Amino acid sequence: MAHIRCLTYDDQKNEILGSIAFIRTLSGLAPRYFAYPYGGRDKNTIEILSQSGISLGFTTDPHGFKDDTYQFIVPRFQVCNWD
Repeated sequence: MAHIRCLTYDDQKNEILGSIAFIRTLSGLAPRYFAYPYGGRDKNTIEILSQSGISLGFTTDPHGFKDDTYQFIVPRFQVCNWD
């Protein structure tokens, strides 16, 4: 998956739902969490996730987790290749 926020609504939906279906096929389980590729997302991405059974969406935004953190904008630490 590339920078998902650059895709149209329909293309985002196809990528997200296709990924969910692929993981379900491989594991027999529906994923509950989604890490935005490169941390990118837009309102369409969040809307699609909220309707897909995903519980949490993880960004690469550099802020801390708080009691009022929105469930589809959860921060995570980005790990880079430092070589």
